[in-house]
Amino acid sequence: MPTSGDINGIAMADIADINGIDMPSGGGASEPSSGILTIGGSASSNPVTRAVDFDQFKSIQFHSSVSTALSASDVSEIKGGKYVAGILDTSGNLWMAGGSSATTGNSSNYGGYVRQFAIELTSVAEFSCGHDHALAVKTDGTLWGIGTNGDGQLGRGNTSNQYSTFVDVGGGATNWSKVSCGEDFSLALKTTGALYSAGKNQDGRTGQGTTSGDTTSWTQIGGDADWTQISSGEKHSGAIKGGKLITWGEGSGRRLGNNGTSDETSPYTANSDTDWQSVHCGSEYTKAIKTTDGHHYHAGSGGGFGGGTRGDGSTSYTATFTRIGSDTGWTEFAELKTSSFTYYVAGKKGGSWYACGRVDGPPYIKTGGTASTSSTTTFIELADPAPSKFVFVTSDGAKPEAIYVV
Repeated sequence: MPTSGDINGIAMADIADINGIDMPSGGGASEPSSGILTIGGSASSNPVTRAVDFDQFKSIQFHSSVSTALSASDVSEIKGGKYVAGILDTSGNLWMAGGSSATTGNSSNYGGYVRQFAIELTSVAEFSCGHDHALAVKTDGTLWGIGTNGDGQLGRGNTSNQYSTFVDVGGGATNWSKVSCGEDFSLALKTTGALYSAGKNQDGRTGQGTTSGDTTSWTQIGGDADWTQISSGEKHSGAIKGGKLITWGEGSGRRLGNNGTSDETSPYTANSDTDWQSVHCGSEYTKAIKTTDGHHYHAGSGGGFGGGTRGDGSTSYTATFTRIGSDTGWTEFAELKTSSFTYYVAGKKGGSWYACGRVDGPPYIKTGGTASTSSTTTFIELADPAPSKFVFVTSDGAKPEAIYVV
């Protein structure tokens, strides 16, 4: 079991070579091919704030308080946002790291530099990362939050700017079940099937029927209690309710699948079929999967800069949810929550991860052991190494990096 020392109160520390694990700077035979690996990322030349070495893999870095390195086999989930990334291990420990621009955490608990992971919360069942904030549901059903709160996105009833350690934000309730963090707003489900939101109301992104002010406390969206899955992008959201596909928030780029570009301030039935399995919000598009054979659907922007986010060779937008290709077996898509992610997409099909989009600079993706710099409009399988889990995260600068769990 991975362990960590008392993280809070630890002063800024150097990155350590833990238990003999090499932390190579990239290049040549020293490039690792297994473990928890990172590639792409910031264009910063500062070795302190630079996340990775562009087209070479590096192992993720740990704060020196970590006594036993986290192994790939211990990873249950990995999620990323802007300036913050999290890894949930099989023992329920939530490991997190901030970027050099992050206000989520501080030198005491994140190391203060990019990509120093340390345990921030224990007994965690579910979590999500947004724009410099994160939410987690513990195994006892309580809801916890960390990071920026300037728009009330942590649901604490205030807009205090930030919390550098996890605090209980669920009002003591023990029936929270799922969370999803957007840019400056958040969604949370209860075990009752009721859906709640908090944060900035602009564009209707909280689903509270308004575009003004902030919703600073967790407020139920409507009165329905049959919500089963939620996903928030940068400024819009998607959800499954009674098997139907629901969207709301900013409508530009036709990302809501409502056959237009208008915003929706309340949940809108984008497709009334009742066999939707899951929805996954990107920055200017939305992916959705049906239970029947894992069919993949797309609404919104089709990509740009020579790359596509549909994955079928086209960069044209789709105004309604449109099935892409004839492939079956899709199970999930990475949530790409900020404008930096507009032109990327990654999804899992048949147990393997695929990516496509604008790849003319970081993030590099490895295909057949070679770092690709060619934008693509069709999905490319990530192989040699092939990740079991994959995520994009913006750590520093405009370009996202990719994290592979191999």
